[in-house]
Amino acid sequence: MSLFRTREWWHARAGPGEEFDCGSLCIANIDNDPSGTPKIITGSFKGMLRMYVCKERDFKVEDLRLEQELDSAILQITAGRFSSHGGTQLAVLHPRKVAVYSVSSPEASYMVMNKLYEHHLDHTAANMTCGAFGGAKSSADYLAVQSYDGQLSIFECESFTFARFLPGFLIPGPLAYCEASDSFVTCTSGFELESYKYNMLAAATSEKETASTGHSVGKRVAPDWRLVLGEMALDIRPGRITVGLQSYQSDLVVLCEHHVFVVSSIGQLVFQKRLDYHPACCCTYAVPLAKAPGGPENLLVATHTKSLQVYRAQTLVWAAKTDTQPVAVAVADLGPSLRGMVVSLDDAGSLVVSYLGTEPMVNAVGYVDQGKALDYEAMAREHRSLAAIIREHSGGTARAEPADCLSMRTHVPSRLSGGDGGFGALPTLTFKVSLSYVGGASSLSDVELHLRLPPPLTCDAPTVVVPHVSSDPNNPSTVSFTLMPGSACVAPSATATLCAAYTTGRGGDMRSQVVDVALPLALFCEAAAPSKSAAFRITVGCGRTPPALSALFDDMLACASPDVAEAVAAAGGGVNAVALRHFSGPEVTILVSKTGGRYRLQSEALEAMWLPLAELSRRLGEYYVASGDAPSAGDVLMTFEDALPLEDVFEVVDHHFGLRVKMAELRQQLESSAVQFRQVEKRLLMRFKDKNPSPLNQLDFLMDETYDAIMATGAALDNLGGALADASARLSCAVQLLLMLVRFRFALPDEEYGVLRSHLSPEVTDGHDGVGWEEVTEAGMLQLLRGCLAKTAKEAAVTLQPLQPAKDTAKLKKHLGLVLERLSRGMRMQLQAGDRADVGAPRPGQAGGRQLPRQPSGDLHGPGRAGRESAREVAQNVPSWPGLSSGDD
Repeated sequence: MSLFRTREWWHARAGPGEEFDCGSLCIANIDNDPSGTPKIITGSFKGMLRMYVCKERDFKVEDLRLEQELDSAILQITAGRFSSHGGTQLAVLHPRKVAVYSVSSPEASYMVMNKLYEHHLDHTAANMTCGAFGGAKSSADYLAVQSYDGQLSIFECESFTFARFLPGFLIPGPLAYCEASDSFVTCTSGFELESYKYNMLAAATSEKETASTGHSVGKRVAPDWRLVLGEMALDIRPGRITVGLQSYQSDLVVLCEHHVFVVSSIGQLVFQKRLDYHPACCCTYAVPLAKAPGGPENLLVATHTKSLQVYRAQTLVWAAKTDTQPVAVAVADLGPSLRGMVVSLDDAGSLVVSYLGTEPMVNAVGYVDQGKALDYEAMAREHRSLAAIIREHSGGTARAEPADCLSMRTHVPSRLSGGDGGFGALPTLTFKVSLSYVGGASSLSDVELHLRLPPPLTCDAPTVVVPHVSSDPNNPSTVSFTLMPGSACVAPSATATLCAAYTTGRGGDMRSQVVDVALPLALFCEAAAPSKSAAFRITVGCGRTPPALSALFDDMLACASPDVAEAVAAAGGGVNAVALRHFSGPEVTILVSKTGGRYRLQSEALEAMWLPLAELSRRLGEYYVASGDAPSAGDVLMTFEDALPLEDVFEVVDHHFGLRVKMAELRQQLESSAVQFRQVEKRLLMRFKDKNPSPLNQLDFLMDETYDAIMATGAALDNLGGALADASARLSCAVQLLLMLVRFRFALPDEEYGVLRSHLSPEVTDGHDGVGWEEVTEAGMLQLLRGCLAKTAKEAAVTLQPLQPAKDTAKLKKHLGLVLERLSRGMRMQLQAGDRADVGAPRPGQAGGRQLPRQPSGDLHGPGRAGRESAREVAQNVPSWPGLSSGDD
């Protein structure tokens, strides 16, 4: 990737809905201006022809000198001497005709285009080229039009000359005329470069005559030479790339999908260069400071990665990034002070005039006179001031945000739209984003928004480009996103991430902003009839008078189907029982006690309970804030007095880790089979190339078996990848539930909960290097045990080892159990300045500052299963993990 960028000088944009291709750009002094100022001409498939004059920086309305809509699509435009009256004219290729226009400038502010003549085509045109065919010394150029069925038609000004069919033709390729050899060069569907001399085509005898036009059609001819390319050609350009060419010699530059070929005019391959990117278009231009005719030329290649590559012979001499992806590019002198400007056109009509290099320095370093005495005291003062600035910026102070920013306001409804409310029909949710540029002097253009959703949610268009964002906050730009719920798994998160990328002003900085969008519960669940059967149960409390669940989840019950509403009313669910069913299938029933202020969540799936629990905690907080009974700042509203369901969470961890191990084994097996397949393939190729081949010795059978093994392993990897994605989502939900229960159990404030969440992350990522969530989480637990939960300063000084693939999850379970055990003793998870001496001190104000007793070893396994209900009711403290003592590291 290049560190340099093209610098935009001038930028114009075509109308909406227009499309352009490689033949849609032409640069010439089309109005025969005596000053020789060239004009930029574009033609779209919509039939719109435009002519521009670029004299000053930035586009102005008067730069557009002509805009005219023709009667059919414009396939290609080119300039040349197409009239016997002299001067330069414009040739426009349409699907069924080619027309020649003369352009004049009655006044300096506009141009006028007059049609000189046109030729109707019997066959649909593909492309064209022009030149002095046959070595004509006249003042006019000829036109050659290639059709989609392989007919090459030659026109001399107003007269039709002849037409010939190219042999072995299937689909049209790029067409070019080589003046040095007086021949036409094209690429066939067989990936071969063919050359046809003009004299040979003209001398071919006629075999038939069309009744409609009376034009003679010659028989098919053989090419003068043929060169195998092995890939499809994208463009063919005549040029002088080879060093040391004579004035009468020329090269042919053939841009292909993966290579650039430079071929001599007689069909000999000069050199080829493999490209590490996908090219889009190219052009040749004279080497700077060598403007004399017949001098060497450079090659400019535009890529699909939005970059420009400059080659001198086979050497890449410059590379620069662009803001657009060109389909046509040219280098031209647009004026006495605008030499060597790069003109590029993309498929949407964005016309950019830019130059290579960097912006001039505003504060250039001046020349220091050697005879002048140096002021060392001034240099020392400047050094001290710069050092102070460096210390100020590197001292941990927050970087000042820019005064201008993009304001993003989201409007998310709480209910879905569409659907019939049944479980089989999944409705949609549409939320809007209001955009305004706050603090900016001008508006923004081309703001790209990308919405990242948690699985299994989907969006109809997750990436949207806003063409214009106003700086007026009273007139914001509005963008809508439509979300659809999914049924693949339980959502591991209820938050979407909206990212905006934009560029401020002309040549400004590239910025990005991120906004978290809280999604409503209705996008993940729907109301269902309460159920009594459950394999997992969790009981939490709030210590306050509980409100009716029908008031807390009124939005969910309002959208419930009539059958569910009747079932809820019959079971008394409108007051003390509410059931939520995920769109993926699992149901969670919430029960509330009438006097104790306790809530019980029960479900058949452990991972399904995290989202209803989080929503219950959030809605209770909003309810008590509205009623004036909000908890004090820093206090946690919910409490959890049972033992943590560690065993159930560890079952999910083991399942996920087992799938990762199987995935690694299958990847290793696939790699071994691929190596074996390549070795067998090489041996078979050697046997086939040998003039006296030896017996195959079952190599063909071994190759078939190896191929079948590769395909079977690949299919198994695909199936296992889906299972691993489901296991990752399930693990993320289980970790979310565990984090909330730990916070409720130990009344962790927001700061300490953030520390724990950053070390025990619910974001499950599985890398291909053997390091996944288990290894990262184990390192995080070790960091806590060696850091803020360390017992002594000596223990905190232990250096952590680099991450390595784990063999099992035993250490992860051990270290997570130790972290929770030390939290149960009241140890805090954040160190203040200067308190290294009291590492591991109990958190004041929690549990009276006392050390909580340990649970007997007979009740160490955390509950969660319904069969362990009695153990869960008795347990009051977090247990230590079996087989570990409090001193284990």
